[in-house]
Amino acid sequence: MKIKKSNAELEQKLEQIKTLIKQKIELPSKTSYAIIKNKIAIERALEPFVLSRDEIIKNKAGGKTSVSAKDDPKAFNEICEAINEIALELSEVEISTIKLSDIAEREMPLSAIDALSFMIEEG
Repeated sequence: MKIKKSNAELEQKLEQIKTLIKQKIELPSKTSYAIIKNKIAIERALEPFVLSRDEIIKNKAGGKTSVSAKDDPKAFNEICEAINEIALELSEVEISTIKLSDIAEREMPLSAIDALSFMIEEG
C-alpha cells in the first residue's frame, strides 16, 4: 500500500517506530518484519529531505552544522523557515501492512498502536 505523508509526519512516524522497537514488545515474526521493513522504507523516503535540511543549515549557518537563535537570530529564522517549507512537502512511501488480528491479542501501550496505526488493516 502506498501512503503520502509530509516529511514532518514521516519523521514523526519514524521516531515512534524507533521508540516502539526499543520497547522490545514481542510480536509475531511476520508483523515484526513488516514494521522493520516500513522503518527502512520511511528512512529511504526521508533521505532527500534530510540531505536538503542539512544543506540548508550548512549554507545559512556559514558552514556550521547548527546555529542557535541566541547566536544568530536572523540565520536561525531563515533556517527554520526553509526547513519548515521542505518539511511540508509530501513523500510517497510503499508500506507493508499488518492485520489488526495479528496484534489484537497482545497487550500494547497506546503509543505502540499509534506508531503502527498507519500500517494496520482491520480484519
